[in-house]
Amino acid sequence: KDYFIQESEEEVRESTLDAIGRIANNGGSVEEVSLNINFPEGYKAQRVIQQSEMAEWHEHLYLKYSGLYKAVTLEYIRSGFPHTAIDYIRAKSIRTEMQFKALDALKSFDVLLSPTASGLPPSDLSRTGDTRFQSPWSFTGFPSIALPNGISSEGLPLSIQVIGKPFEEEKLLEVAQWIEAILGRLSSPIQYYLCSMIKRSLLLLGNKLGIPSLIG
Repeated sequence: KDYFIQESEEEVRESTLDAIGRIANNGGSVEEVSLNINFPEGYKAQRVIQQSEMAEWHEHLYLKYSGLYKAVTLEYIRSGFPHTAIDYIRAKSIRTEMQFKALDALKSFDVLLSPTASGLPPSDLSRTGDTRFQSPWSFTGFPSIALPNGISSEGLPLSIQVIGKPFEEEKLLEVAQWIEAILGRLSSPIQYYLCSMIKRSLLLLGNKLGIPSLIG
């Protein structure tokens, strides 16, 4: 809880705690647990391995066709070339340590719960948003699933992340289905966007005509 909740924006934090409260009130056994994992260090280690492997795999293509790559892919490839073998081995050691600590924490629980991301999704499609909360589980091989649990004040989806044990995906899906039944399925945020567009249009029209009361 300490890292994920502290690093979350207020709206994400409140939404997550509300979802956890509803799960507990509906029969779920919920306990706060500290994984004793240095997540910022793990995030850096994940980047070292990802960038190194991308640089190695793409090198021959990069040398011939660098102009065809997207900027974000180029950034990862170029960042991978300076990493040394020692950097790579140390990053893998950090991953192993994270795996053992997460497995130890899951001995007494079916799943772990956290926010899916620290903040709201980007309003455009230029990026996917903050990946720090999903990265540890992709990095260590722990299956996870995101479940919608609300709509933000800006009409963007909020969700919690459910993390299971390696090779126990069936159990994870069972728990996720049970949680989804408690939280309920959300309607599409499109309704919010349509209302926002109408209100914005009325506001602009009202200002132009000198009648701001058009939106009530």
